[in-house]
Amino acid sequence: MEAASLRGVELFLDRSELDAPEEDEFYAADLVGLAAVDESGEVLGNVAETFRTPAHEVLVVRGGGGAGTSEGLYVPFTLEHVPIVDLEGKRVVVSPSEPE
Repeated sequence: MEAASLRGVELFLDRSELDAPEEDEFYAADLVGLAAVDESGEVLGNVAETFRTPAHEVLVVRGGGGAGTSEGLYVPFTLEHVPIVDLEGKRVVVSPSEPE
């Protein structure tokens, strides 16, 4: 009965309470603020936020004019659409179009 009363409640942990990511792992929040570039290196904007869908995480890219306008470019966080995450270089490479 007590568990049922928590249905729909969101729980949050402080970052310090989380396990440290393993090598080549990261938390989705680590992507916020990174530059989003296309495969030719053109800056599309910055990762402004992420959100989870039933299928996968989604990156919202804003700024930079072009595709990453104020409305945002929504990029599925899949290997096909985000082939490179470079935390040290502070960028992600995105391929927002449908893969062929």
